[in-house]
Amino acid sequence: MTADIEKEGQPDTKEDPQEKKVDIFDVVGGDGMWQRCIFLLVLFFTIPAATHNLVMSFFAPNLDHWCARPEGSNWTVEEWKAIALPEDKHCSRYKDVNISFPIDVNTTILRSEETISCDSWEYDTSFYTSTLLNQWDLVCSREWLVSLSKSVFMAGTFVSNLLFGQLADSLGRRPIITACCAITVFAAVICAFSTSFIMFIITRFFLSFGLAGVYNVSFVLCKYFLVYYDWRFYLATI
Repeated sequence: MTADIEKEGQPDTKEDPQEKKVDIFDVVGGDGMWQRCIFLLVLFFTIPAATHNLVMSFFAPNLDHWCARPEGSNWTVEEWKAIALPEDKHCSRYKDVNISFPIDVNTTILRSEETISCDSWEYDTSFYTSTLLNQWDLVCSREWLVSLSKSVFMAGTFVSNLLFGQLADSLGRRPIITACCAITVFAAVICAFSTSFIMFIITRFFLSFGLAGVYNVSFVLCKYFLVYYDWRFYLATI
């Protein structure tokens, strides 16, 4: 009886595992200055993810183009389009065109109805002065390369999602985010000075590779460790 009484009088020193977990998060804190600084830093690096994803709309816009005039010719653009180009003026032209200058209402125009594909192009630069289209002639039979560049960019995101999630769990999120930021910066700088289309899509791959790593690892970091419980999902989504 005495032993039972003493046993009942002793306090229960066993802690509930769930309460211990909550105590750890309370020690870290949920809404301090450190968490806010980390959140703003992560936000600064993740904002470019959307801009780089949508930038191809400005790199390769819908740009009016037509077969280039022969070198040394004195055709105006309007005359060339009206006389030397068929209805599909973007990718083909008449094979032979004979005409006397100056052009007026009495000018005789001799041309064959046979058309050939363009070997060079001129572009409307009244709004977009420099794009991927006029830099590397990504039009007509080479137009598919624009879609290829977008696919390569998404491939970088896919590979990054497979790789950096596992590495962040094993090596820690801070070194992975730092490495991804470095990859993103170097790839973006090199991409801006690309001298060929191959160089451009390779650097775009690594740009997406680094951006996706920053975005996904930062999302987990903000959702579970950096913000107050009631707001963690919404701030991580931002």
